[in-house]
Amino acid sequence: MSTEQTETKTTEDVLKAFADVPSQPPATSNVMPETDPNLSFEQRILAYLSKRKGQTVRINDFLKSLYPASKIPGLKPEWYQGHESKRLGRIIGKMAEDKIIEPINDLYKDLGTFYYEGEDPRTKYHNLNTVIVEVKVL
Repeated sequence: MSTEQTETKTTEDVLKAFADVPSQPPATSNVMPETDPNLSFEQRILAYLSKRKGQTVRINDFLKSLYPASKIPGLKPEWYQGHESKRLGRIIGKMAEDKIIEPINDLYKDLGTFYYEGEDPRTKYHNLNTVIVEVKVL
């Protein structure tokens, strides 16, 4: 067996040791504005579209990326729900009114509206999987 003696350090010793270490400048955030969770949905959508002025863009996948992935297996993502789809439709409509975008068609207005599929009596809601949202950035 070896007998090692451990050196006990006081708080002052530790603070002195860290005082001699050069400090690093604070790390800058590498988060792109369109993925920054601290911004509102509208701000993130604007940041995404501002890089695409004059282009026609299908924004379904981007809108889906604004929501966190479900951590519970079998649970549908939040954007799949009727009330969230309706909210996205209102956001797109507001941006169209403000002349930020020009929707290629009016399908975005169907987001969150109900429909029936075939013989299935259950109500389903249009979401980003059933409606193609394509806009021209002004």
